[in-house]
Amino acid sequence: MLISLVQVPLLFKHLGNESYGIWLTILSVASWLSLSDIGIGNGLRNRVAEALALNNRTAAKEYVSTAYVCLGSIILAVLLLCLAVIPFLDWQSIFNTSNSLSNTILRTTLSWIVASTLLGFILALANQVLNALQQNSLTAWPNIVFGSLFIGAVYLFPRFINGNLGAVAFVYSTLYVATFLGFSIFVYKTWPFLSPSAKLFKRKHVKNILNIGLNFFIIQVAAIIIFSTSNFVIIRLLGPAHVSYFNITFRVFNMISIILAMVMTPLWSAYTEAYLKKDYSWIRDRLRLLNTLLIPVSFVLILTIIYFDKIVELWMKTKMETPAYLPLLMGIYTLITIWNNIYAYFLNGISRTKEQLFTSVIAMALNLPLAVFLCKYMEMGVNGVVLASVISLAFFAFVGPITSYKILRKHDH
Repeated sequence: MLISLVQVPLLFKHLGNESYGIWLTILSVASWLSLSDIGIGNGLRNRVAEALALNNRTAAKEYVSTAYVCLGSIILAVLLLCLAVIPFLDWQSIFNTSNSLSNTILRTTLSWIVASTLLGFILALANQVLNALQQNSLTAWPNIVFGSLFIGAVYLFPRFINGNLGAVAFVYSTLYVATFLGFSIFVYKTWPFLSPSAKLFKRKHVKNILNIGLNFFIIQVAAIIIFSTSNFVIIRLLGPAHVSYFNITFRVFNMISIILAMVMTPLWSAYTEAYLKKDYSWIRDRLRLLNTLLIPVSFVLILTIIYFDKIVELWMKTKMETPAYLPLLMGIYTLITIWNNIYAYFLNGISRTKEQLFTSVIAMALNLPLAVFLCKYMEMGVNGVVLASVISLAFFAFVGPITSYKILRKHDH
């Protein structure tokens, strides 16, 4: 979070409004590549957590090995396809940018980001292993190290970075892959009983991982459409400059979400273990505690909305003219996201995904056309894009808690 506080104004300064908006959009587009995972990461997390809860280390290691072989094969195919397609598209037109950024620069930037993002998905399986081990605090370290190195590189080589989107992508991608590779080595040196081996690939485990993983995959598709298409809609309908202040607004409020995510992330695998051991009172206590935390969180969100302009001016060292009501809508969006995560983490932990699947499909079908309608035809601009996300997320906001407490009531006696 502190790294983001430094990184955003630093890149904004070196790239400028338009190039920074395109950079953010490229990162959002690259996040769509996480679909290549097809839910393997989350499926692995649950299966390894279950195996460890039952003290079956052999099965846990086989699940890890199988996941690496499966995901590695998929990523290699997707990487080759992307690198073959990128040179033939008109990225200036796609990103609605001026001639200040040539197709060559945009293609180079995309190639670096796509390659590092895809390789990162394989390396990030180590994080899912740590989550299954309930060593969640360690998963933050590769991002901390990478972010620190990236900021250091921008400070040390300003002439190389300044205004050069391709150079930013090269430095970003190289440091990203190197950091996560080093972290993966550390994880499997520390927990060698889970170290992957191609020899331990088991075809029978593919089905076990994907049975739950494919449901997570569809939920993941919906999340990407809701969370990541906003930049693309804005850049196409309003231009790159609007992406910048939309993302700056998002990042201010997202800092609150990140803090809550740090609290909730360890609970996913803890819910898995507690549910298998029938410790339902522990689960109820955690849900009650998280609901109570929403009171101070709501107060912080209100203060952030009220003092938003001053916060941005202090952070970015410049005034930004954000649309009226954008901070309010982003505050509502943040609150709904946190509320949904409280129940999503529990349901994910016990592999109960059908309700999320249903509401995610509805949200996925609704969000993009609604965002375009509100932004363009209702002339709401960026506010319309955020409002579309709020409406899309509202379905699970009702279904999530109802499903969770219905499941727990079955175990009251």
